[in-house]
This record gives sequence, C-alpha cells and structure tokens, in this order.
Amino acid sequence: MGKHTGGPEPVGRRPRLRGAVAALGRNLVGKMSPLHGPLILGTQILHDSHLLSSKTAKSLIGLARDDEARRVRRRVRFAREKVLLLELPVALGDARDLLFGDIYTHPREGTSYSVFAALAGEANSICDVGAHVGVYTYLAACLSDPATSHVVSFEPQPTLSAVVERNVALNALSHVHVEQAAVGEKSGRALLYVATSADYSSLSREWAAGVGLTGTLSVNLWSLDEYFRTSELPTPDLVKIDVEQHEVSVFQGMADIIARRQPNIIVELLGESRRAGIIDTAIETWGYDVYYIAHELQRMERDDGRYQHPFYNFLFTTREPAELAATIPLPVVS
Repeated sequence: MGKHTGGPEPVGRRPRLRGAVAALGRNLVGKMSPLHGPLILGTQILHDSHLLSSKTAKSLIGLARDDEARRVRRRVRFAREKVLLLELPVALGDARDLLFGDIYTHPREGTSYSVFAALAGEANSICDVGAHVGVYTYLAACLSDPATSHVVSFEPQPTLSAVVERNVALNALSHVHVEQAAVGEKSGRALLYVATSADYSSLSREWAAGVGLTGTLSVNLWSLDEYFRTSELPTPDLVKIDVEQHEVSVFQGMADIIARRQPNIIVELLGESRRAGIIDTAIETWGYDVYYIAHELQRMERDDGRYQHPFYNFLFTTREPAELAATIPLPVVS
C-alpha cells in the first residue's frame, strides 16, 4: 500500500532515475524500496534486457551476492501459525537478540511483547512509534487481521527504516505502512541526535549526549494527530512508543487522539524524575489506568519512581482490571 502523501516530504523518496543500472544501484544501497523499480531478490536480477549488457548484469549479480552476504536471514515465529522470514544487516548485529530469538522470552522486552500481542489481536489500527528493527511492527502485522486492520511504523533512522521496509516487502505485509520519520508535537522537520549505538539516537539532545553523541541528521517529523487526520487511515486504538526521552513531545502531538479515542498505549519511560509527570498526567488528566510491565502487570496509583531492572515499559489503558486479566497472558495486580 502507498505511503502517506500529505504533510512533510518523506525522507529518502527521490524521483526515480532513468535507466535500470541507476535504479538497481539505489536498490543495492537500500535507498529505494524493493517494491519500486527493478527488483533484486537474492542474486536474481529482473531487468529490461535491452538496457543492461551481459557484462553489466554479471557485475550487478556480483554486487547482489555481496549484499546478500552482509545480511542474516531467519524465520521468526510471532504466533502459532504466523512465521515471518526476516533479514538483518550484519552491521546491526547488536539487534539479533531482539529479532531472531524467542521474542516472548526476551529478558527485557518479552513481557511487553506478550502484552502488545494480546492487544494487537483486537486492534483495527496500530501505530509503532520508534520502530527500531521492527519487532513490534511485525507483531502487529501478524496478530491483527490484514483484511480489516492497518499498521503504521515510524522510524527516522534511514538504516533501521530500510530494515523494516525490506522485511515488510519480503513478507508481503500489505497492510503495513512504513514511514521514515520521527514523531513529535508538530509536523515538519527535526534534528535527530545520532548516538554511538543506533538504539539510543533521539530527538532529545540531552539524552543522546549522555550516551555518546556522534552527529545529527535532519529528518521528517509528524504529529500523530496530523498524520491520521490527513491520511485515510483510521485513528489508532493501539500505540507503542519508544523514543528515548522524547515521549512528552509525542504525547503533545497526539492530544486529540487521546481525547477522542483513548488508545491503549505501551510506552518506554526512562528516568525516574521524567516519568512521574507523564504517569500523573495519564492518570489524572487523560483518564487512564497505568500498569508497570514487569513479570506481571502492576497497577500504579501513583509513581514511586522505582524500576525493576531491566523493565522500563508501561501500559496506559482504560480497560477494567478483570477485562485486562482475561486478555493479557500475565498476572494483573491491581
């Protein structure tokens, strides 16, 4: 399905170059969706024979083999009958434990994946903000109904966004929309502060500097209110947010969605002093119950500022505890 066509100009979407060689070159470096232009699949090249000489085709096949050698492929099970074939560049080896293991037993994110998967199975519109290599996006795609639901995946880092887009295309997940963009209070452009590890890049300069700032990157920026107001996609009823201390701006940019829809939200909140204001606002102003996602769902009447390492995710929901307990495969402590 096509990407959103309104608002800021999508990063990386350049006019198609004439000539199959130029288009294939862009595919090889990941600057173009595998769905566009000539297609490289493994070492097979589909092309107009009158445009490519035999020598050029052989050269491109060699490049394709090199590109394939720099990627790892694994089949990953997301549900009993839902298995995806996923790729990850070797250069992103640190993300292998997130993507290629048994996701539901992951020591940090496993219980959050379980909560998200249970909610995704009942959702019609799902939004993954800060997709990274896309685990929550793939969960949403597998657990929701592709005939009736939509998934939107936001990731501003070009390398990571390319991973998600490639895997979405590889598995023909036609109900998933990948946006190479950040999310914040307003739509437009923003500076992404690039950290030593891609895991920690953020629109928060203070955060990125604290973990090792290496540079900046100008990226597209959407507010969720504007994105869903100007697209044909339904307002989300499930949102996951992982933006490295940029959460306040994301919430400010989805104020209308919260007021009208009160979607279920799974959000990573880092820093004891920062999270308190967000949790208090969610409870007192937005009308949510807030649960800390650890080995169980722990309902919070107020924020005590403590973490049970390595858990940093929270669930905002309006569901009654009994209904939640019937849906979520974790103990619910209220």
